Amino acid sequence: MNFAFDFFYSGDNNITRTIQDMSDQLFRPLSEDLRLWFDEIADLAKTPEDAEIPAADRVVALDHNSRGYTEAIQKIADLEEALRASNAIDSDEKARVKAEIESGKILLAAPRTRLGAVKAVLFASVVWIADNFAGGALGEIAGAAARAIATLLGFPL
Repeated sequence: MNFAFDFFYSGDNNITRTIQDMSDQLFRPLSEDLRLWFDEIADLAKTPEDAEIPAADRVVALDHNSRGYTEAIQKIADLEEALRASNAIDSDEKARVKAEIESGKILLAAPRTRLGAVKAVLFASVVWIADNFAGGALGEIAGAAARAIATLLGFPL
């Protein structure tokens, strides 16, 4: 109490006001500095690996009997059939995307799969078809397959 009255006198003998002045002058600015310091320490504690490894690149178990899985596999099969029947896509591109889709199906057939691999191989290829052939039948079928895969694996569209 003597310390507060000696160094933070607020003009009268009200101890509550004097303690409030002391808090306003000492503790509030220091608390802000302390919060900024903690934020700085948290940023420094992050390792480079934290920035390089996305949270979505993890291994997950797939339920091959689920409705979402069977729907995704059916939409992929529909896309493969439409791709075979389509003349709109160049033969080299057709061979590339067919190989990527087949590889993606193999990844999905495994009991556990890495989401990053599925996204890089299958999902990217299906989205490429949907984007490049939007407005046509092939683009619509690829869009439906992309939505089914995204729903199954939790990818944003």
